[in-house]
Amino acid sequence: RLCAPDEIGATVCATLSRGNTQVVCERVRDRAECIMKINKGTADFGVFNAEELLLAHQFHPDVIQPIVQLKHQDRVE
Repeated sequence: RLCAPDEIGATVCATLSRGNTQVVCERVRDRAECIMKINKGTADFGVFNAEELLLAHQFHPDVIQPIVQLKHQDRVE
């Protein structure tokens, strides 16, 4: 279950659920609600910026675990 705020459109959710997959979108109002759903176990993962993830991990270190960080190749220092 992927937390899907408004930035993740219905088309993306439909694409993710196509084929032989268990990924489904869990609609949320914003990323704060996504963090709460992950903490409660009603969502499994979400997409956050670095600041949001750091803050979420501070409040829920046993539940929120970063697994990957993506950067644009031209913006890597």
